Amino acid sequence: MQKSKTQTYLDKKNILLFDIEKILDIILVCLNFYSTTFQVRQLISHKNIYVKMVNIPSFQVSNGDFIFIQGNYLYCIK
Repeated sequence: MQKSKTQTYLDKKNILLFDIEKILDIILVCLNFYSTTFQVRQLISHKNIYVKMVNIPSFQVSNGDFIFIQGNYLYCIK
């Protein structure tokens, strides 16, 4: 008999945290490019920051994706 694989609370918690850390606006705040998520979300929604021509703040970034910041918005970086 095979035992069914169930996820514990800690497994689900870790998966959720890893998923949150892949979101575009969270990445830019955690890397200290910008101070707040509100600032980053506004720049993303106005198409000043994007990944693969996608300007959705909740976009999940994967390995190898480039984050583009338009040249005139580099002064906003901390």
